[in-house]
Amino acid sequence: MPTVHLRSFVLALTVFCGSLASAQGRPSGPRPSNNPSMPPEPPMMLLSGKVVLDDGTPPPERVAIQRVCNGSSRREGYTDSRGNFQIAFGRDHGLMQDATESTLSGRRAEALQNTLAPSAGYSNWIGCELRAVYPGYQSSLLMLNLDRDLQQQVGTIVLKRMGKGAGSTITVTSMQAPKEARQAYERGESSLAQRKFSEAEPQLRKAATIYPQFAAAWCLLGVAHEGEGRDADAVEDYRRSIAADPQFVNPHFALAALAMRTEKWEDAVRSTEEVEKMDSAAFPIVYFYNAVANYNLSNLGASEKSVRTFLAMDANHRHPESTLLLAEILEQRHDYAGAAEQKRNYLKIAPNAANAETVRASLKRLEDLSAASHN
Repeated sequence: MPTVHLRSFVLALTVFCGSLASAQGRPSGPRPSNNPSMPPEPPMMLLSGKVVLDDGTPPPERVAIQRVCNGSSRREGYTDSRGNFQIAFGRDHGLMQDATESTLSGRRAEALQNTLAPSAGYSNWIGCELRAVYPGYQSSLLMLNLDRDLQQQVGTIVLKRMGKGAGSTITVTSMQAPKEARQAYERGESSLAQRKFSEAEPQLRKAATIYPQFAAAWCLLGVAHEGEGRDADAVEDYRRSIAADPQFVNPHFALAALAMRTEKWEDAVRSTEEVEKMDSAAFPIVYFYNAVANYNLSNLGASEKSVRTFLAMDANHRHPESTLLLAEILEQRHDYAGAAEQKRNYLKIAPNAANAETVRASLKRLEDLSAASHN
């Protein structure tokens, strides 16, 4: 049986350890143009608001704020430690976008960018909304008010817990950490957001040393150690995070992702199954991880069950390669018609993928096998 490898997913490790996902840039004002024939950009719109959990308390971690326009999403900023946010809307903040943001290409992306560009005028922001993004939680939406007031209070975004598992992506130990530990944690978190692993490591270690029950600090320390190539230390950090708060699902997912990256399939199966039991709504990708791991262990039944579960959850087709995995499984079962159908699904979703020609060739082979089996 051929080994199935994951493509190079960009895992936002800091997201699943409950912190900033990407580098934060300070918004800048409009830049004057050296070309007098070019119209100046309109002034930036400063939006302020708050994010709370459905019990009215602020999230214990900083939360990303996304703008959603015409079905495309873009990260605009983050909350502070009290859940408040203030973002300069309509400017490039230099924030790294991750897999939760939409990506478009070609003419469609260009057209959409023109629609959303500040120079196009505020009227083009009609229908845009703001939402908060945190694993395992569903965000309410705030419609933008286009009354041209350059400083607006947009209101409160509410995060509601999804799923009914025993685990959570929020750990109560973060709220119990003393001030000095929190400050060291936030410094380490900011360094990690800039991928400065060697700078983050001592700050996160300090936070975990001051308050050994600081589960999120142990989890982020694991991320720092992974970034430094110290996988064994990272595993120990994630285990200490779990020991500090057994209901904190994030380090379980971190262990699953590490096991997938290092192709330790049995460890991957154990960790993904633990995440599924605790809070699969937070990290639905674990079903795909579980399917890949089980396939590589020749557990076709378990692999098929997991990949079909993931396909049902992946409504936006973010991971079309999951259809190729199902095709491999069905071909192993001599269901050539079913395998061919999955290859066709892949080509519908990703017709211009780098491997599209290879997939088309294998589709033709499967169609020939299917036809021959019915003769």
